[in-house]
Amino acid sequence: MYTPVPNINCDSLAIAMKAELGFQFTSPIRCVGGKAKQVRYLTTLMPDKISHFYEPFGGGLSCTFFLIHTGRVKASNCHVGDLHQPQVNFFKVLQDEYEQLTFALLESRLWHGNGTRELFNQAVEQINEPDSPLLQAWGLYVFNRLGMLGIRKYAPGSYAKSITQYGGGLCQQPVLRVPAYGALIQ
Repeated sequence: MYTPVPNINCDSLAIAMKAELGFQFTSPIRCVGGKAKQVRYLTTLMPDKISHFYEPFGGGLSCTFFLIHTGRVKASNCHVGDLHQPQVNFFKVLQDEYEQLTFALLESRLWHGNGTRELFNQAVEQINEPDSPLLQAWGLYVFNRLGMLGIRKYAPGSYAKSITQYGGGLCQQPVLRVPAYGALIQ
């Protein structure tokens, strides 16, 4: 069955429907209740050009990343907040030290493949008692990829072995996308 492509007059809706923009991965980390799946629709409800964008419940920053990526707002004019300190730290490190973060994640992948319980436990330690902001950001990313989604209590019991068994976890492609997000918000 043939479905005609609609002629869109609204610039924001046209931007959201462009397939070549791709950007199917709207955040480097997963968040429960996140806006990642609805970001294309949500941004159609916003003006075409935005002078300042405020996201009080940052989460994974899906809307912010999408709006910057599509050129509707400058990264320097985005203001983001969240009460979750490890998450705020992750995005600060992503903005300032994304290369070091990527190298740390790739090194972990080299030694632990898609993830192990040992790696997960190290990540939990770094989130709870970080040696540095970089290591706390590393820990949050690893925890996010290997742990049960929606858990904010950082404990070794949150490890989800099934994630790595079915091809998920600390995979190479998501890690290699980290610098793109960092460069986007720098």
